[in-house]
Amino acid sequence: MRDPRLEKLAKSLLHYSVEAKEGHHVLIKGHVSTKPLLLELVKECKNIGAHPHVELCVSGENMSWLRLGGQVVFSDRLEVKEKIFNLSSIVRDVYKSKDNPEFVIFYLKEISASISSFVEPVKIFNQ
Repeated sequence: MRDPRLEKLAKSLLHYSVEAKEGHHVLIKGHVSTKPLLLELVKECKNIGAHPHVELCVSGENMSWLRLGGQVVFSDRLEVKEKIFNLSSIVRDVYKSKDNPEFVIFYLKEISASISSFVEPVKIFNQ
C-alpha cells in the first residue's frame, strides 16, 4: 500500500527542490532501505515526463557494499504486465487488477554495478 506522505514528499522534492521538468534527467540515489521513497520518485518522474536514473546501494555484514544503477525505462507492454500479475500473488494482493494505474513496470538500461569494501579494490561491472 502506498504511503501518501511519501507521494507528497516525492512531489515536493521533484517539483520544488529540484524543479524537474519534462525531458530532464533526474538522478535518484539511495540505500535499499529507502526503496518506498525511491519508487515514488521514479513514478513522479514518469508523471512529469522526466528521465529517472537510479542508483541503489546495499551493504553487507562483511563491510562491503554493492551499488547498482541505470536509466529507468518504463514499459506499457500489456503482455508483460499480465505475466507479472499472473505469476505474483504479492502483485495481485497489492494492485488487485492488472489495469490498476499504480501498477507500473520498468526496467534498467545502461546498467552499472560496483562492489566496494575497505579491504579490497573496487570491482566495477558495466553493461
